[in-house]
Amino acid sequence: MEVNAGTVPEGANWSAWTCIVGAGPAGLALAEALRETGRSIVVLESGGAGADGVVQEPLTSAGAGIAAEQFGKSHARGVGGTATIWNTMMSGEAWAKYAPLDEADFASREWVASSGWPISLDNLRPWYQRAYVMCSAGSGPVETPEPARAGALRLGCYRLGPASRFTTEIPSSIRVSTNVMLVHGASATGFQRSQGGRITDVSWVSGNGVRGSVNAEHFILAMGGIENARFLLDDRSAATDARPASEWLGRGFMEHPIDRSVQVFSRRPALGLGKHFLGAHSIDGSGPVIGRIAFDPVLLQEERLPNMSLRFGGADEPLGVPPAPLRPAIHRVIPSRRVRRMLGASVRGAVAWRHRLTGAEHRLLIDLEQWPHRDNRVVLTGARGRHGQALAELQWQWRGDEEALRLRAQLVVQRELERQGFGRARLVPDLPVDPFAHHHAGTTRMHDDAQEGVVDADLRVFGEENLYVTGSSVFPTAGVANPTLTIVALSLRLAEYLEKIV
Repeated sequence: MEVNAGTVPEGANWSAWTCIVGAGPAGLALAEALRETGRSIVVLESGGAGADGVVQEPLTSAGAGIAAEQFGKSHARGVGGTATIWNTMMSGEAWAKYAPLDEADFASREWVASSGWPISLDNLRPWYQRAYVMCSAGSGPVETPEPARAGALRLGCYRLGPASRFTTEIPSSIRVSTNVMLVHGASATGFQRSQGGRITDVSWVSGNGVRGSVNAEHFILAMGGIENARFLLDDRSAATDARPASEWLGRGFMEHPIDRSVQVFSRRPALGLGKHFLGAHSIDGSGPVIGRIAFDPVLLQEERLPNMSLRFGGADEPLGVPPAPLRPAIHRVIPSRRVRRMLGASVRGAVAWRHRLTGAEHRLLIDLEQWPHRDNRVVLTGARGRHGQALAELQWQWRGDEEALRLRAQLVVQRELERQGFGRARLVPDLPVDPFAHHHAGTTRMHDDAQEGVVDADLRVFGEENLYVTGSSVFPTAGVANPTLTIVALSLRLAEYLEKIV
């Protein structure tokens, strides 16, 4: 069922087995998985329902180093969360790109400070399989050929899944459920605890000032890569006991920077990868995919570089086909109409003939991994919102050592594209990094050691008996893949863990 928090009596208190705070992909996937247990679930969502209910004003503001207009594009409160503002468009609908993190992303890399997950890819693999289905993105990862030699570039794929899975389908399933209550317009404001420190209730307030609470056995924060940290920082600041906050709480914020400097001259259409490989296409009959060029971990280790991958550039290009070349390399050899008639070729055949003869330049994007840095962080400002919620600020900057890595990565990309026969690559000089893929991660990082993380391998907050966090905020390192598949996989894994708790 669904409830508008602004329409219930003042002081309403609901009881449930589990309370989930946040109805984005992380919270909805968790609620949908737990719905099948038959146990009572309450989901609190601060935004509204439907397109009119999306609120993009965050409780966290942008600090130095972040353009306010870019920061605002990363937030959406409402049922569906950021899925309501996804911008990968195909046939007029919003889709998302899904891929698991690489095996190397989970490992402790000696050249990456604070790297290493307390779980492995093998540990998460069965949950990835279920996450593809939950996201309506096929039945599993796309199998692509391994490179012929270690250190070589390799082909990879993103599966595509519709945003409507989280904005419409799962919410609709929950609305007709008898054991899950979806409460929209309810912003969580804080916890109440027993004398022993166990959380007993979470308080909420509606947009029109109605206040209430939820009593539950278990509480899960699923508010996003920034808001999870903001809420926990406020809880720690309000705590009356001696439990210290983790030194990492709020720290280690990561984005997925984008480099747009690579252009490749190739005499083979689509860089010789097949006509549609880097555009949206079907590979196995289970839904559309988008190809990408990935980097073998041996190469990254040799070069001591962050993870990265390549895809066709052009934010305004449709996904159905690869973007057109930037320009023909030699204009004077474009065949005339008379020549085309003599050849008996169609217009499309003539363009392909011209391309084979002259070649063309393609723009590629480098998607880069950003490593965790302690000073990229969420901090409380000391101010409060109109209903008492703590306000925070995200402090982030692109540092000189990160820029040096980006420039070195450009040279490696250029060298490997040419070495492995994709074409002749050139770098457009002086293009700044675009740090805003809008993939927030890392502020409540997962670790085996309470001194090095905020949650343990089961996503339980260190020092808490019944409080958990799910979403990209628990990522120790961000990898290079879009985060939603891993977010959903972690939520499904958490759902099974909670089911087993007596």
